[in-house]
Amino acid sequence: QVLAALQAEWCAEGVASAAADARVQPLVYHETLPGWYHELDLGKVTLGRRAAAPPPEQAFLEARGAEVALLLPLFVGGVFFGFILFEECGGERNWDPAEISLLQAAAAAISLAKERQLSDQRVQQHAAALQKANDRLKTMHAVGQLITSQLRLDAVLNTIARSATELLRMDAGAILLLDEQTQTLRIKGSHGLSDTVVRDTCDHLGESIAGRVALSGTPLIVNHLPDDPRFYNPAAADEGLLACASVPLIAKNKIIGTLDVHSKRDPDAFGDDQVYFLHMLARQAAIAIENARLYDETQTAYQNVKALNGQLQLSNTRLAQQQQEILRQSEHLKRANKELAAALEELKTTQQELIFSEKMAALGQLIAGIAHEINTPLGAIRSAVGNISQSLSRALE
Repeated sequence: QVLAALQAEWCAEGVASAAADARVQPLVYHETLPGWYHELDLGKVTLGRRAAAPPPEQAFLEARGAEVALLLPLFVGGVFFGFILFEECGGERNWDPAEISLLQAAAAAISLAKERQLSDQRVQQHAAALQKANDRLKTMHAVGQLITSQLRLDAVLNTIARSATELLRMDAGAILLLDEQTQTLRIKGSHGLSDTVVRDTCDHLGESIAGRVALSGTPLIVNHLPDDPRFYNPAAADEGLLACASVPLIAKNKIIGTLDVHSKRDPDAFGDDQVYFLHMLARQAAIAIENARLYDETQTAYQNVKALNGQLQLSNTRLAQQQQEILRQSEHLKRANKELAAALEELKTTQQELIFSEKMAALGQLIAGIAHEINTPLGAIRSAVGNISQSLSRALE
């Protein structure tokens, strides 16, 4: 419908105000004045007399108690936006061309004033939009610095959730990260949500709100959340969530989770403007998450290397100790070898002396045997000589 609303009016004494007439306030052009509306839209000045007017226009004039109507179109930027209406209720009237020209000039002045007003409004709106965009950019810059100043992943996630909630003036926010093995999303950072929701929320890929966003990569606005069949989260049954906006977190062309913001006060809280801003924040969030993950991986690798170095140093210390022990054992072995060599030499000498002693003993026994063998006949000879000697001694006497 094309509607016209009365903006200014002057009535002569005794003429009813159009502002109080429900039939013309507001005025539905194409139903009430179809013929005149067509002429006005073409930029024509329209003069209508009740006696000669088409039925709809005739009924309009009769209802207004007017005999003649003069309508002058108003254009702004080449677009028809209204008209000036003069009604003559006292009888017939012939409009002078000069009067019409003067009224056309007045209509042109009104159009120009309206155009300036709209232009000023557009300038103000544009300035307000620029200021809003500038404020948001400053805010995004501040949030970006805040996010990137955090290195631990859990701190980064909670900071993002809180920043998104506060920037959009909502009640709760959450970061859900995708577990590729289980194909589920769980809350890893939050603000304004109960421990039960954080602990028990588990959205399967393609299901509920976050699951659908993570699967499609398309932001999703869900106002009147409890009545939407796409929303399914038993853990949030008593949380009082009325509206939700969810955008994907994309890093290296891969969806890693979602950034969600909730309202607990307004069931129609979200529109495209909030989602656009949330999407900008999600880009920074994805980068910050990847940086935090990289930092965690680096720290883990560093700790592993540090532990490995500690083990290596301990192994080196033990090896050095073992080398010292080996050297000590080697020196001890060398001394033992020398002592063994000396003992062997001594044993060899002893062995030689023992062999010599054994040989001498055997030789002594041999000589003793020979001597015994010799002594036996010599004894007999000695005895015989003795006897002879005794016999001679007696013979000489």
